[in-house]
Amino acid sequence: MFKKFLDPLGNPPPGLPNKKTYQHYRKVRKELNHKIMHSVSGGTAILHSAKALGMKGPGRQVVLDSDDDTDVLMDYMFYEYRSGGKNAVERYQAEVGPENQIEEELLTTMVNSYTSLFKVVSVSKSTLSLQLSDLLNQDNSLTLMDIGFSQSCVPGLVLFIRPITLTNFSMTSGIAFVFPGHEEQYLLKRALHHHRRGQSPRDSAKRYQTFFKLSKRRGIEVIYE
Repeated sequence: MFKKFLDPLGNPPPGLPNKKTYQHYRKVRKELNHKIMHSVSGGTAILHSAKALGMKGPGRQVVLDSDDDTDVLMDYMFYEYRSGGKNAVERYQAEVGPENQIEEELLTTMVNSYTSLFKVVSVSKSTLSLQLSDLLNQDNSLTLMDIGFSQSCVPGLVLFIRPITLTNFSMTSGIAFVFPGHEEQYLLKRALHHHRRGQSPRDSAKRYQTFFKLSKRRGIEVIYE
């Protein structure tokens, strides 16, 4: 891991929500994550997820390198760990369901979300957004809103994220592994090893494990100003 200060560039398209609306969606999503955690996730899911990510210690202990690893573990447990063929988000949607319109919108896109490698095309500090190109699904591009990244990223960086894609913008699921642009071809090669047309659950989980471990060795630790 290495540290680097970054400067923003670029101009995104119009139609993005304002900062207040974006922050409200983020707040609702975080609250929804807590509900999912308390409703359908348990000790077995945590231990299986920790083992898959190399975080499991002796007995029932989970060993974390940093506080950020907690977010990684929770994200894996929500989306990649499956019980009865469903992940935690799918079970919550089926068994509990949304409490309001925003939760319904979020749950729908969370259930259909997937991880991929994205290249930063441009960055706009003023609208808190980045234009990203999906390197594994070449016809896809998206506008990511993120306060931290919009102040710190530059074009050319490669991000491994799970975008939560709404009507006019996307946001991360809560995790992001950031890599320097010169690693793009190597990262693509590693990603394609686990990439199949159908985005199978097994391939998705293996891809997540691979890029989490790569982020520890070859990733960028971004310092936000």
